Amino acid sequence: MSTSWTGPPPPHNVNNSSMAAPDPGSDIPNGAWTGPVIASYQGAFGPPTKGHMQGADMAAAKILEDFPHASSITILWMLTPGGSDKKEHLSDTRAQRYAALGVYSSMLNEKYTGRVRFEPSYIEVDIDGGLAKTPAKSVATIHTLRKLRELHPAARIVLIMGFDNLYNLPYWVDSEKYFLPPLFVKDIYITYRQPDDKELPTLREAKSSAGVPIPLGNGANILFTSVAPGWAAGKSIELFSSVIDNFRFHLVGQPIGTSSSILRCIMQKIASGDHSYKHGFEVLVGLNYDDPRAEPWKAMLGATSNFRWDTEARCAPKLVEYSALLFTMDALAKGGRRRKSKKRTHRKSKKSKKNKRSSK
Repeated sequence: MSTSWTGPPPPHNVNNSSMAAPDPGSDIPNGAWTGPVIASYQGAFGPPTKGHMQGADMAAAKILEDFPHASSITILWMLTPGGSDKKEHLSDTRAQRYAALGVYSSMLNEKYTGRVRFEPSYIEVDIDGGLAKTPAKSVATIHTLRKLRELHPAARIVLIMGFDNLYNLPYWVDSEKYFLPPLFVKDIYITYRQPDDKELPTLREAKSSAGVPIPLGNGANILFTSVAPGWAAGKSIELFSSVIDNFRFHLVGQPIGTSSSILRCIMQKIASGDHSYKHGFEVLVGLNYDDPRAEPWKAMLGATSNFRWDTEARCAPKLVEYSALLFTMDALAKGGRRRKSKKRTHRKSKKSKKNKRSSK
């Protein structure tokens, strides 16, 4: 098993939006926009999962539908340099996560055949001080957007994020300025997932509070609670709520229920010699564990001493979640196979009846 990523250093993103295009701050509707579109997919991707890839796929399909005349559409996986004390592994796995997202990009680029381009991005790593800096820290999205505008002055910039990030959006640094010049970020594409046990109390509070309703484009709303999380103390939701009508929120779908924290725990099990978890890796990542394309994921084990921060106590409930998740996903897969089998049987039956009629 490989213990470190030895691939070539990833290239920096370059300005590919110098062609003449409409003013990104103009009132031209998305459906008539003929310039480039840059979508920044915000996430930790630690490690990337099949759910992340499906989320990018769903968002790309919706963006392609919303911008049918765009000269180009680029989805950038915005690699987070570091994270909180619960995501210690992010700082040590920047190169490996970049390489893993490159694998997913290749798979999606093959599907979209040039109409949409997927690329991992080191923009936030560069803002943080580069790969040489340790430990790495997270970068506020407002700085990412400013850098994207500098690199792509003629592009319409949109955001992609998970439902969990949406809950915290009002408390992100200067999020109430995203839509203002020179950024003009007005469209936010949301991938849905069921909230976990830690999030449910907050959501219940939000539903019972006089929160800020956010329309998601399909008749559903989310209520932002007026109670800020501890890390956002001092920022008022009223500031964000006063500009909420300037944003358009699009719910693009619900990716398969995968979790980076569960993936880390089952990778620990595989590294310890329990190969029964290889099936789980394939379910969560979408690649066979022995597939050469899985090397960046395996390299994260070496970079973090087998995700040493994910202790046995941390992983115990995650492995319980994994068992339930695996049961559900296997049941869904079997259901899909049964439906296909029924369709084949139905087609054979119709063909048989047709042959009988023609032989009379």
